Amino acid sequence: MTPENGRILIVVPFYNNEKTVAGVVAGALGLGLPVLAVNDGSTDGGPRSLAGVAAERLDLDRNRGKGRAIRSALGWARDRGFSHVITIDADGQHSPADIPRFLDAIKDSPEKLIIGRRNFKENAPGISRFGRGWSNMWVRIASGGVTRDSQSGFRAYPVDPLASLKFIGSRYEFEVEALVKAVWAGVGLRDVDVTVHYFSGADRITHFKSFRDNFRISLMYTLLVSRNLLPVPFRRLSKGVKNSRVPVPGPALETPPERGRDLAAPRKVKRVMSFRRLLTALRQLPPGPQSSLELGLAGGLGFFLRSLPLFGFQGKAIRLYARRFGLVQKIALSAGRLGTPLLSVLIPILAVEWGHRLRSGRWIGAAELDSAAKVVQALGREAPRRLLEYLTGGLWIGLAGGLAVFLLVFICSWRRRSPGGERA
Repeated sequence: MTPENGRILIVVPFYNNEKTVAGVVAGALGLGLPVLAVNDGSTDGGPRSLAGVAAERLDLDRNRGKGRAIRSALGWARDRGFSHVITIDADGQHSPADIPRFLDAIKDSPEKLIIGRRNFKENAPGISRFGRGWSNMWVRIASGGVTRDSQSGFRAYPVDPLASLKFIGSRYEFEVEALVKAVWAGVGLRDVDVTVHYFSGADRITHFKSFRDNFRISLMYTLLVSRNLLPVPFRRLSKGVKNSRVPVPGPALETPPERGRDLAAPRKVKRVMSFRRLLTALRQLPPGPQSSLELGLAGGLGFFLRSLPLFGFQGKAIRLYARRFGLVQKIALSAGRLGTPLLSVLIPILAVEWGHRLRSGRWIGAAELDSAAKVVQALGREAPRRLLEYLTGGLWIGLAGGLAVFLLVFICSWRRRSPGGERA
């Protein structure tokens, strides 16, 4: 059952799970794989319930959090030559019978971090459904990586890459930090479907503290998103580790073969200046793996970035952040070139005017620029102020124009993908 060329360890972190931990460990042992139970400073009878069980045990001196328990297990596994660690919670919500699904996924994709996507069709609390979607969105924003269940603790970690990364999270926030930093390092993400059982009443045991842990998770997302926005490259672990950002096949990025043209190519300038022809070009985009929402976000991002005073770096910025957010680069680039060269002149003028209006409450009048000396002054000594006005106005124009482009691309893409919509 173990994938070739790899040693797999099942890890069961537990804290005060006296009623359930022994059953989870026994179920994992029944698969014939080594099991490590990590005692995160339990104060109940959980450790005693494992007496005589043929599983390794790692005891932490006090309760340090689930994240610290998993990090300790990764170091323990690396020191003993394991290639992968499969973590399963000790509260009994997940079934060890689903572990073979991870083994098959590891065999197919040994370089990826594999997440168990919980089946929420039955008895899942509404807050869990909302929380999963909310967390998935922020993982995408923070890394560009895509998973359908970023909150699941049922996972398979490739040991060497994950044990080599530096983490700061020690409790539940570690699980989102691990996903994001794995993507940054070039580790791929993959989902497998797993079952889940939610207990109710006295049978439900949770150590999640709503205020404390939600605050820590929110703070972690703030740090991760802020880092992803910095135009500084991430350190890759090795060239052999694949990138988990959304792969988009060539046909989804190009115009139909009969047209033989690239929407982002400079020779399309005359065509994209026409609003009507732009609509036609967008409708002719062939169906691809990304949703209409994602294509719309790519278009909105491209127009937003071209509205900022990046002075010749718009194209590089669009490529960078489209890649960071896992969006189609060519869609973003084509939106960033809308109206070239007309908008390339109008946007800076409008941005400075609007920024000046926001800062001073009035427009820049013609009298202020009625002589060469005043123009030189405006472009010289007043350059820092004008640059600030450009940035301020550009943000507003970029947001408004980006929203318009988003809606345009979304609607055209949705019509193209819908059963009754037009197709090229």
